[in-house]
Amino acid sequence: MVESAITDPMVGTLTAQELADILVSQDLDLVDVRDNHDWAAGHIAGTRSVPLDDLRADPDQTLPRKTGVVFVCAKGVRSMTAAKLAE
Repeated sequence: MVESAITDPMVGTLTAQELADILVSQDLDLVDVRDNHDWAAGHIAGTRSVPLDDLRADPDQTLPRKTGVVFVCAKGVRSMTAAKLAE
């Protein structure tokens, strides 16, 4: 895992291959934080759509308490914001 600029070791950036490797052995909640129209245009199989605005409105309601959550977006900005909200 490549660490992000944020110093919390629990928040990092993954490549698609790193995520695929992790998913072989771990059950993670994959959350796509792009807008609904972006998700509808194409998404990673197994993800669920939770637009960042919905997550901001009520993170406790939106996120289950699983072992791990992976946030997905197009460029990493929204997913990093989502990860910080989830902390």
